[in-house]
Amino acid sequence: MKNFLSPVKNAVITAACILMLASCKEDKLRNSADIIAFTVDGVAWTISGTDITCTYPTETQEGPLTPVIALSPGATVSPASGTAQNFFTPQGVAYTVTAEDGVTKKTYTAKATRTPKTAADITAFTVGGVEWTISGTDITYTYPSGTQEGTLTPVITLSSGATVSPVSGPAQNFFTPQGVAYTVTAEDGVTTKTYTAKAVIIVASGATGDCFWTIAGVASSYTLTIIGNGAMGDYSYENPSPWEGYRTEIGTLIIHEGVTTVGDNAFFYCSGLTSITIPNSVTTIGDGAFSVCSGLTSVTIPNSVTTIGEGAFSGCRGLISVTIPNSVTTIGESAFSSCLGLTSVTIPNSVTIIGDGVFYYCSGLTSVTIPNTVTFISRLAFYYCIGLTSVTIGNSVTTIGDYAFYNCIGLTSVTNLSATPQIISSGVFQDVTLSGLTLKVPAASVTDYQAAPVWEDFGTIEAL
Repeated sequence: MKNFLSPVKNAVITAACILMLASCKEDKLRNSADIIAFTVDGVAWTISGTDITCTYPTETQEGPLTPVIALSPGATVSPASGTAQNFFTPQGVAYTVTAEDGVTKKTYTAKATRTPKTAADITAFTVGGVEWTISGTDITYTYPSGTQEGTLTPVITLSSGATVSPVSGPAQNFFTPQGVAYTVTAEDGVTTKTYTAKAVIIVASGATGDCFWTIAGVASSYTLTIIGNGAMGDYSYENPSPWEGYRTEIGTLIIHEGVTTVGDNAFFYCSGLTSITIPNSVTTIGDGAFSVCSGLTSVTIPNSVTTIGEGAFSGCRGLISVTIPNSVTTIGESAFSSCLGLTSVTIPNSVTIIGDGVFYYCSGLTSVTIPNTVTFISRLAFYYCIGLTSVTIGNSVTTIGDYAFYNCIGLTSVTNLSATPQIISSGVFQDVTLSGLTLKVPAASVTDYQAAPVWEDFGTIEAL
């Protein structure tokens, strides 16, 4: 016989179970001592176990923040929600949560951090209240002639949060050829930058035109500095520059903003010169200005320059590349002649005439594009450029002077964009075997070139 509980008994048992579960849940809630949300200015911080954290951007200023804290039902917290605190301290802020039962407690630690800064800069370097010049990672100061060498005590200002070694304060001897190296470590502890601080004593000085010059540093690597507002002086074989006696020992040339011209023959035969700085105030590089500066490997000509004088860089055998800016309208005769190491050159659209012998004997030059603005390629322009393999002649060129491409024996092709063949003499390509070359011309002009003197001698004439 089956024994069933009556419906009444079932109802009673069910109600009792519900009451027991509710009581357990209520007890659990009373024992809860949790921070369930922690927000500052609407931003929710991360809660992981009993750690509450938030990372702010690098530029954030440290200071008190006011949190809004959500707790377990019935729980309380100390310090209270809404009380401003400084969360940027290393230890953070401790919050003790007490459950509704008054017994159960839990302690949280809330801490704010900033993304570490990566700047590793020396922003100021002063000695005896005098600020030294910071250029890149070079820190320099030039002392007057007669200054006694010795130790100096610097005060160094750094990027926020950065450190430096050696530290600011200890005296150092900055008059050595190598100077003193300072390594700056950013706040992130990873990013570093090394500066070199060096003091130099003026060896010689004087006037040049509207400007003033100084030579300072160590023999065989002197720095020549030109300062002023206006033109430098012009010089010649009969009237040499005032730094003539130091020319083979000058390693660095710094021309300051305000100087408007580099004088004729100003740095002729400065064979030790390896670095030059030409400011945007310079409009003219004079005749022979850097002639036979054989130590130069590269030159940056600023966009302010309109004229490059005759023989300005002639004989700069170490020069590898030159970019001529669009501001240049005139390139003087033999401006880059005998630059044996020159492999590439950019001729801008502002140039209208390629002067006599401009690239004479530039045997390392491999390719040249003459822009469409050029109307005249003068005699001897690319004389003996034996490394030249290809040439593009712009569509506005009407005249090509004798011996312009004399002995360019490396040529394999010439592209001539002119619709009408220029009337040229056999001397233009003298000692070049034209029968082995390809001439590329506009399609409509192929027949004209095939009938034109000298051009007809090319082995292949084909349409572009």
